[in-house]
Amino acid sequence: MIGRILTPWTGDGKSIATAYRPRLLDDHPIPAGASCTDATGQPVANILPSPNLFTVEVGNVTQAWLDAVAGDATYQVLWAE
Repeated sequence: MIGRILTPWTGDGKSIATAYRPRLLDDHPIPAGASCTDATGQPVANILPSPNLFTVEVGNVTQAWLDAVAGDATYQVLWAE
């Protein structure tokens, strides 16, 4: 399955360990073989404002994973097929 999900950024960008990344990946790690890409092309300079939501596209995920994300009020599944 593929889909687009609205997620906040997390991290402070000060090191590799705390790099800017989609919070979605911390709360709902994607399954092996799945993918997650920034669908917005958002520049790093725009990351700092809070909450600064952006859209990621996920691929090769399961319906169960999408259902778990959809059930989490932090995220909004925009579409999935």
